[in-house]
Amino acid sequence: MDNKQVAYQLLRLAKRIMSADTFKCPHCGTKVLKQTGYCVKCKKKVKSGEKKSSKNILAGDPLQDAIDVYSDTGGKLQYKGPYVNGTACAKIIVNAVPGGYNDFDSDDVAGFVKSHGGYKYSFGREYSPVLYIKGLKTYEDVVKMKNELIKKLRADEVSLNRGSKTVWAEWASNDEELKVIEDEIPKLELRVWWD
Repeated sequence: MDNKQVAYQLLRLAKRIMSADTFKCPHCGTKVLKQTGYCVKCKKKVKSGEKKSSKNILAGDPLQDAIDVYSDTGGKLQYKGPYVNGTACAKIIVNAVPGGYNDFDSDDVAGFVKSHGGYKYSFGREYSPVLYIKGLKTYEDVVKMKNELIKKLRADEVSLNRGSKTVWAEWASNDEELKVIEDEIPKLELRVWWD
């Protein structure tokens, strides 16, 4: 990460801290984060912190939800966003994971989804960044997309998902081809994951 990316992430963190819900410590008057309930000056819990339940973490806005999922304060390790077009997904990606994460380069992935119109994308998190793609029509589409995702975007896993129950057609690595039945492809979603 370069200095500009570090500065950007620190600025985002500072904005989150400044906008956090606080209350005054009953003993010393210092601001205390409601989420933790810990007074730094008194060095003790002064009021039990409010814990966010997993049900109320997300706001219902795909962009804000993705940012919250990847945040240090309210992050979730498992999340699948709604399907959106490439332009909306690109905006979600660069705002949720600015600067990237390991081999996941948010600018490259955002550019990829913007340049591949005609598909629907769902960005999320399965401990690490994950992208689901719907709208592939043929076996050739799948193979071409898989090769681009692995070679250009350095995806660690590319697989086909059949519906809400996770049933993989076959894992894909740099050396193997995806094998699927041609008429099933339009019903499947392509799962792309970076470690």
